[in-house]
Amino acid sequence: MFGVRSAKELHNVYAELDQQLMKEGRWDYTNPSLLTNRVRCALARVDLEKLDEEEREWCREIIWFWHHHAISCAIGRHNKPEAQFHAEEALRYQGKGHPNQITYLLHLLVHDKIECAESWAAQIVCDVERNTAAELIREYKAGLFFA
Repeated sequence: MFGVRSAKELHNVYAELDQQLMKEGRWDYTNPSLLTNRVRCALARVDLEKLDEEEREWCREIIWFWHHHAISCAIGRHNKPEAQFHAEEALRYQGKGHPNQITYLLHLLVHDKIECAESWAAQIVCDVERNTAAELIREYKAGLFFA
């Protein structure tokens, strides 16, 4: 798929396509024809434990990224059970020491743990993620997550 030779190359191509779809507002976890979803489905059929460590980590990164964006997509659809499911899955696949702190924040918000989310957001040092966290908390408090 994508004419790649390694999981790292697949990740790079996947991430570029994923970001393009997000920017265009076309990312959709329910559309089976999107290549992002086809990659995720293909990876779901792979026994990651049979891969070497590097390949396994790149595959886990793709799956995490897919679920991370699926959380936002489910929130946009006001589908709380789906958002909660994807938050759980995203955390399951997110690597230890992963720099992204928004996934956990989203997990807290979709489980209605606003105080914990605010505490978590206060610890974020990356300016971009701190701003994203503040915006997500504002949206949650405004009732925009699950009407």
